[in-house]
Amino acid sequence: MKKIRCFSFLVGALCLAQASWAQGALPAAPQPVSAPFAGVSGEYLLLAGGCNFPDVPAADGGAKRYYAEVWAKTKDQDWTQVGSLPEETAYGASVSTPDGLLCLGGMNTDGAMRAVYLIYIDAAGRLVKKDYPSLPVSMDNLAAAYCEGKVYVTGGNQHGKPGRKLYSLDLETRTWTELPNFPGAARVQPVLLAISDALYLVGGFEAGDLHSPPSLPAGLLRYSISEQTWEQVGEVPPLPDSPRTLTGGYGVALGDTLLLFGGGVNGARFAAALDRPRQLYQAEQAGDAARADSIRKEAELYMRHPVSWYRFNPELLAYHIPTGTWRVVDTSPQYAKAGAACVVWNGKIWVLHGEVKPGVRTSDVVSVKNL
Repeated sequence: MKKIRCFSFLVGALCLAQASWAQGALPAAPQPVSAPFAGVSGEYLLLAGGCNFPDVPAADGGAKRYYAEVWAKTKDQDWTQVGSLPEETAYGASVSTPDGLLCLGGMNTDGAMRAVYLIYIDAAGRLVKKDYPSLPVSMDNLAAAYCEGKVYVTGGNQHGKPGRKLYSLDLETRTWTELPNFPGAARVQPVLLAISDALYLVGGFEAGDLHSPPSLPAGLLRYSISEQTWEQVGEVPPLPDSPRTLTGGYGVALGDTLLLFGGGVNGARFAAALDRPRQLYQAEQAGDAARADSIRKEAELYMRHPVSWYRFNPELLAYHIPTGTWRVVDTSPQYAKAGAACVVWNGKIWVLHGEVKPGVRTSDVVSVKNL
């Protein structure tokens, strides 16, 4: 297998002083889904799997549906279904490699998965699947990154519980290696990016329980690949009225100097929703009937607010590695998605699908130009 430094070789480093981030759009793929696989195979942009609520809305108790369709698009051709995944899958992780799109883990109505396989478009335009060794444990809502012929996975639910283990898969030797756990709270739905000798982990949550509040870590963690050590190198700057979290967000590494993040849920809104069972338990234990009724009403209304109420992150946030500084480089409601996929393709960053509020998916695809 041909080795390259990191998949971020497709784009150069982006200057923080850049003022204009023009946006463009692709025709939407047919299915509005969240948490799909997405990436690049040669000239093709691939989108696969995902989930939504096609019949009854989630707010009304509708059933979630998982998908297996694989869609492909070239620069000059619209989306075409080119095949299917082995089974319906969402909430996995995917990374573009020199040989195609590697899909890892995920879940469907049967539970969490360990499957790992490469999908790519061959010279005849056909979808091909190549199996790799399964994940060491089942993983869903995880994050993955590719660098130097290896794929790294961490976070999410690991064997059914929020986990902190880091694993690497050598694509040449086809072997998995367990690496040091990341420090602090577990991180479900984090973002993991890679540069030449480091991984950066941000976002994610640990739900808590009836006795412990949820945790939405703000820390940016760095893993040295050569030294096999973790350290916290910064914190995501807060919003004016809420902690900022990139939970459910997306990102790309631009060269070895800049990390670009976007999307994700609002920290205050999401933390309150996660903590509601604990708050209700405390109110009931204290005999505070009025407070308990208020919390139950909040729970009933939670899925029924307008999109703007949830305040998903509409900003693109850049982290400059050499100086350890953050900057908001663009703001648009088109970035305000959770569970979206983010892919570098044809010299642009593409943000595909996701949800605009809990349970409501979109098929919008937006690009960031001016790289």
